[in-house]
Amino acid sequence: PLQLPKPSFGDTGSMADEFKMYERKPEKLKGVKVTKEVEVPMLKSEKINTPAYVTYYQIVRDRIRDRAYANYTKLSVGEVYITFIIRADGSLDALQIMESKSAANDFLREVGLKSVQEAAPFPIFPNDLNYPELTFNIQISFQFREGG
Repeated sequence: PLQLPKPSFGDTGSMADEFKMYERKPEKLKGVKVTKEVEVPMLKSEKINTPAYVTYYQIVRDRIRDRAYANYTKLSVGEVYITFIIRADGSLDALQIMESKSAANDFLREVGLKSVQEAAPFPIFPNDLNYPELTFNIQISFQFREGG
């Protein structure tokens, strides 16, 4: 009959050395600084370009970018394109990802949606924006840079 060699547990020195080497590896990475970057660029609107709209849109983008930066906890790269409606009272409605324009994994898609939800409610519309609701399109770009 075929006899397999019995494992020897007497010499654990090499295994312990391997484990110690593995333990030390992360220390080498401590010097690498990772900078996460979240951008929400201004998208052109064909419908409204009044100063009041541009200012309001900037506030919306800044709030979403701040939430996206806080929610961006895993180093993934991609872009999420989201469309949503803000009512005149600042409440959020009809939030969805534009799949055809997005290039992101599930984590970044979730971060994008969560960030818009957490940024709401938004400020009420200024008097110059006399609409019951407005549709906004935003693109959230997630990137990171390594540097030491």
